[in-house]
Amino acid sequence: DVLMTAWDQTTGRRLWSADTGLSWIYSSVSDGKHLFLHTDNTFCCLDEKTGTTVWKNSLTAVSPFVFVLSGQMVLHINKQDNVADRLYVLGAETKKLDTGSEQRNPGIYILDGADGKLLGRIDWPALTLSNGGGELLCDGPALYATIPESTQAEYPAQTSSLVAFDLTTNKVMWQERVDGEGSNLVKQSSMLI
Repeated sequence: DVLMTAWDQTTGRRLWSADTGLSWIYSSVSDGKHLFLHTDNTFCCLDEKTGTTVWKNSLTAVSPFVFVLSGQMVLHINKQDNVADRLYVLGAETKKLDTGSEQRNPGIYILDGADGKLLGRIDWPALTLSNGGGELLCDGPALYATIPESTQAEYPAQTSSLVAFDLTTNKVMWQERVDGEGSNLVKQSSMLI
């Protein structure tokens, strides 16, 4: 299991260690009060001061699909209390059909920051998630996504989709096709770089 440890930055003194119960960690992100971790199907929230587990949730318990989450997790911060109220991650649900083929439902998954429960999904049928997914950037009421448009044989991707979603409706505000793979999204003032 993955052991998380926190140290004081100025003294190097170990503050806490916590066994997450996860066999590996795909990504982690903090809102300043909580540390959010995820593997393919399991999400975990630790209290940053103590390392205690606030909640742990597995998506496989809520669906007959197997979740393949392939992007870094991003947070939506509630401006009133400055904590994460929603988590967003790229992924796809897959399941084997009786015919032997595989059904895939790609999209952006939305989880509750308070308890890790699945709140919904922004459907995106054109999403391929072939080379490890893409990248998300949450900025207030908008979520920006860059997704490689390629097959597994094509790496790096020749083109990508750059999409902006309105988080009040989860609908596309605009979409552009860009050359190459979009990465390291940064929002500065009114520009997305």
